[in-house]
Amino acid sequence: QRQLEDVRRDFVANASHELKTPAATIQAVAETLLQAAADDPAAIPHFASQLEREAVRLSRIVADLLDLSRLESGSALDDLVSLGAAARDEGQRLEESAVQAGVALEIMTEDERPVRGSQRDLALLVRNLIDNAIRYSHGGGQVMVRVDSDGEEVTLRVSDKGIGIPSRDISRIFERFYRVDRARSRETGGTGLGLAIVKHVVENHGGEIEVESELGRGTTFRVRFPAASRS
Repeated sequence: QRQLEDVRRDFVANASHELKTPAATIQAVAETLLQAAADDPAAIPHFASQLEREAVRLSRIVADLLDLSRLESGSALDDLVSLGAAARDEGQRLEESAVQAGVALEIMTEDERPVRGSQRDLALLVRNLIDNAIRYSHGGGQVMVRVDSDGEEVTLRVSDKGIGIPSRDISRIFERFYRVDRARSRETGGTGLGLAIVKHVVENHGGEIEVESELGRGTTFRVRFPAASRS
């Protein structure tokens, strides 16, 4: 019980810190924007863009916190879900982000078998893995998403040729708010919650997740789920 209380206390402290930073920045930029409206109208677009960027970041953190809270109560395993279709849909949604980052995004699906689970939560898992791969890729890089099945299991692989993860950090990347590179995460708008969400979805669906990474060469996340019964 003490350990649980420690986890909760750390979570509240971390969440408060993460929310405080963009909130304080929004307040400061809004005050500067008001001043610029009177003294330097030409500077308004710059500060308005900064204000929008921080507001989006704050919104992402709140949305991820709400998703985490919901996932802690489990996932409704009522749907027959095609991970291949989810990968194609989420890839299409993230195509613009990939283009802006100068990253080629490729989706490959074959021998698709459905997974019993939550359509919403499995799509969230796919979205976070692809989004993460794009954020931590170099311009001119590539993100490969592949879904296949061996009959008993359905496997999702998301690979990039980006910055990679130091071996000492791999065991901690699924912790809430843990970031390998805080400066880059802040620069790309990462919340530090995406992989924690992925882990919860995997556990709620009785799946397994593995990570292979080489610093400077890229990372592959491999997620396996039991294939739904044909009956």
